[in-house]
Amino acid sequence: GDKIVFLRQIMPGPGDKSYGIHVAQMAGLPKQVISRATEILNYHIQNHPTESKSEIPVADNQLSMFEKAESKLKEDLSKLDVLNISPLDAIQQLDALKKKHGL
Repeated sequence: GDKIVFLRQIMPGPGDKSYGIHVAQMAGLPKQVISRATEILNYHIQNHPTESKSEIPVADNQLSMFEKAESKLKEDLSKLDVLNISPLDAIQQLDALKKKHGL
């Protein structure tokens, strides 16, 4: 249908092209995230930096792409009463959470 399925995992570090920015746009990431990624890419293109992460300008208000998902996962995990369930129940509940959150 109309969903994008990512076949790669996001890893820390720079990409070698702007392909990721275009995919992020198609995926509907916030405009601020796209703008920041474009800004960082342009910095790399203009300055031909080394692989050092310390040379990348850091935004004061860095947006998290995963904040909403992380928040929901934390909420679901906090509801688990692991001290009062059997090990098997704990494993089953963790498996259900993994499936729910696409992990």
